[in-house]
Amino acid sequence: MEAEEMLTTFPPGLDALYRRMMGQIYNLRCAKLLQRILAVISVVYRPITLDELPALVDTPGRASDNEKALVEIVGLCGSFLTLRERMISFIHQSAKDFVLKQARDEIFPSGIEDIHHTIFSRSLRFMRGKLRRDIYNRGAPGFPIDKVRIPDPDPLAAVRYSCVYWIDHLRDSDPNKHAKKDLQDGGPIDTFLREKYLHWLDALSLQRSISEGVTAMLSLESLLEARKETSLLIDRVRDVCRFILYHRWAVENSPLQVSKMRSLNGSSENRPWRTMGAHAYKRS
Repeated sequence: MEAEEMLTTFPPGLDALYRRMMGQIYNLRCAKLLQRILAVISVVYRPITLDELPALVDTPGRASDNEKALVEIVGLCGSFLTLRERMISFIHQSAKDFVLKQARDEIFPSGIEDIHHTIFSRSLRFMRGKLRRDIYNRGAPGFPIDKVRIPDPDPLAAVRYSCVYWIDHLRDSDPNKHAKKDLQDGGPIDTFLREKYLHWLDALSLQRSISEGVTAMLSLESLLEARKETSLLIDRVRDVCRFILYHRWAVENSPLQVSKMRSLNGSSENRPWRTMGAHAYKRS
C-alpha cells in the first residue's frame, strides 16, 4: 500500500523512484526470481492469476504448489506489482513502462523475444502434463457446456492462460531465431498436437475460447508457411483447423463428445474435414 500511496502523490517523471525501487529488489537474495516474474508480467497478454504463475515462471519447487509462498514472492515485487483477487498486474501503467523501457536491459538481458519463447515452452510443457480426457469428470459424452460447473480446485487453473496464448508467445519469440527446433517434425509442437490436441480443444471449449484456438492455429500455419519448408507438421496444423471447423458445433457445445473421435495420429486422407479449408474461418 505504501508504494500505491507514493505513486498517487508523485508527479509525472517517476524514473528516479522506480530506479530506487528496482535497486531494492536487486538487493534481495531472490532477485533473479523477481526479475523473471517482472519480465513475464510485462509481456503477458492479460493479467495472470496466482495459479498460472508457476506455469509461466520457473519458481522454486516447493513454492510452486504453495499459495502462501507465491503470495509472499509476488509481494516482494510490491513496488511494481499488485495482487487483487488472485490476479497479478502492474501497480500502475508507468511501472510497466519503466520495466519495458528504462529497465529493459536488466529485466530482459537476452531480449524480450527470449521471454516470449520461455513462456511458450513452459506453456507447452505444462499443458502436456495437465491436460487429459474429461478433465472436469463430466462422464457423459454429450454433456452440454452450459451445464458444466467448474470444480474446486479447478484442474485447469494453472494452464488457462497457456491454452489460449501459447501460440501468440511463439509468434512473438522471433521463431526463426528461438524456435527452429520447436517447428520441426517430431518437435514439441508436433508431439503436443499428436498427443493432446483433443484435450486442448476440450480445455478451450470449457473456457469458451474455441475461436481463439482457431485463430491460434491459423497463426501457427502462417509461421510454418513462412519457413517455406515441406513438413508433416504443417499438414497436421491444417488438419486441426479443418477438424475444428467441421466439428465446431460439437466442440463448442459438447466438447467431451469430440474427445471420443479419432485423433490425428494416423492418416488423414479420408477425413471429411479435409474438404474444408482454413479460409472458411476467415470468411465467417
